[in-house]
Amino acid sequence: MNSSAKGSWLSLIPWILFGGSFLLLTLAMVSRRQSDPLPPDLATYVRAAERIQRGEQLYLTPAATQAIWRAIHAIVPVNSIEQPEAAARNNIPGPYLYPPTLALWYQRFGLTPVSWIWFCLAAVIGFAILWLGTLDDRARGLQLFTASRSWWLLLVLCSVAVFSMIGTGNVESLLLFLTLLAARLLWSYQRLWTAPIAGLLIALVVLVKPFYALFFVAFGLLVVATSVGETRRIWRYLTVTAACTWGAIFLDLWSWGAVLRQQAFVYLGNALAYQSYALPLAEQTPVSIWNRTAMQGLVALGIAAPTAQQLALLLWGIGLGSTVWILRGRRLPFGLTFALALLLLYWGRPVGWGFVYMEMVVLSATWLLLNGWQRGVLLSGTLLYMASHWIAFILTAQGVWLRLVTMQRADLPWESWFVVPIAWAILLVAAMNRPQQSKSSVV
Repeated sequence: MNSSAKGSWLSLIPWILFGGSFLLLTLAMVSRRQSDPLPPDLATYVRAAERIQRGEQLYLTPAATQAIWRAIHAIVPVNSIEQPEAAARNNIPGPYLYPPTLALWYQRFGLTPVSWIWFCLAAVIGFAILWLGTLDDRARGLQLFTASRSWWLLLVLCSVAVFSMIGTGNVESLLLFLTLLAARLLWSYQRLWTAPIAGLLIALVVLVKPFYALFFVAFGLLVVATSVGETRRIWRYLTVTAACTWGAIFLDLWSWGAVLRQQAFVYLGNALAYQSYALPLAEQTPVSIWNRTAMQGLVALGIAAPTAQQLALLLWGIGLGSTVWILRGRRLPFGLTFALALLLLYWGRPVGWGFVYMEMVVLSATWLLLNGWQRGVLLSGTLLYMASHWIAFILTAQGVWLRLVTMQRADLPWESWFVVPIAWAILLVAAMNRPQQSKSSVV
């Protein structure tokens, strides 16, 4: 067997491990007994859909919502292996804190817990395929089964954030896949006919989690700033996309009906009162440990939630403005542009339980643009960072603490303050190492 054939076979190993592991995880989840509690995030969506079906109020009162946060705060760590029943009691679904769209999807399409989990699995696989297929913008076709690409899958396979996302049934996996797909369409701004599709995908995402708009604003501005000579064409595409996005959003708002619209506007107009931020700082754990955002870091410093939200948006704006200023006029590949916008989203969003796909996105987008010692430092730091999540998860399962998948403390949120800025700085260094090239070599 020649070396190229051997390399091709070896490149299949990550895909086999990747597909097999997630398939086993999903089969384990869908084979749960009917009496077993649903994964916490999925249970939240199911309960919300059932309330809509029964014609009940979709959102709890702020007081009832805070009671749920206090119940989570009162959880006592238990050994999940030796005390499975006690561990099941720790499975407390959070309050429904989304626009009605997500619950309406679940109710109208007749989804079941099993079908939802399969969708989550498909979204993870879809994200991996689409991401690896767009790493080299000069390549034609997906070219997924090459050693230089497929081994990045191990960073997904070893990510506690990805496994916990599927394990809890969180909608984040679907949103991230749709976000990547929409971003790829935005990147092909020469094809105006794709703008309505991109607009629809963006609407689907922001109708579930409105703060994802931070990603699309950042991505669009980066595309404008780094595509010299095509500003008019880009703005035309973005204008059509924005019009289609708002059109889809208004149609969805209309489909809610008058009662749900009123409930949603009352909630959205007073959203902070429903968050754990409304509790005294001492009662926000362990949620304050799990939430790794700049806003949570500011709240941990004793800053009031409304002020912290404004400061977090200001920090996001500073990060975006400095990124655009530093990289203006420099042609970037899709991977770097997407990675920068994703990191800015993780920095600016008010709530975030993990930096999903961050390790794979940052390493694979920058690897060829860094020199030897930079690669070594980045890879070593990434592996140590991922190992800290596994340590936290194991200690949580053993009943040592309730930090779940992070080693940070509520009073020392180091992931909130250091991980994302460092990753952002690495992306900037890689972008500045990229040589100038013609437009034909970028698209």
